[in-house]
Amino acid sequence: MKGMVLVIVHPDYVRPGKSRGRDKEDRYLIEYYEELLQYVKNKDNYWHSLAREVAEWWRRRDASEIRFNKNEDPCIEGPAAKNGVITCIKLVNNEVMFEVEN
Repeated sequence: MKGMVLVIVHPDYVRPGKSRGRDKEDRYLIEYYEELLQYVKNKDNYWHSLAREVAEWWRRRDASEIRFNKNEDPCIEGPAAKNGVITCIKLVNNEVMFEVEN
């Protein structure tokens, strides 16, 4: 499974304190957050990033294009060229189709 998890956390809601940051079982919410981070970190392929880093990636991606070189091989041109990946491209009914492996 691939996807993105965006978690916005404010310290006021997860830090230990009077009634703040606790659930019904009296467990601090920071513990859940730490469990989530550890779970994701143990996956083979993940990108732990700040929101600004994700935004920057999408700006680079948006400013880039997939083109065909002289040999008719697909390539990424633009700011995302060094990080972007093309998995598979094929022509189906005169349309270029992109397939990403799971």
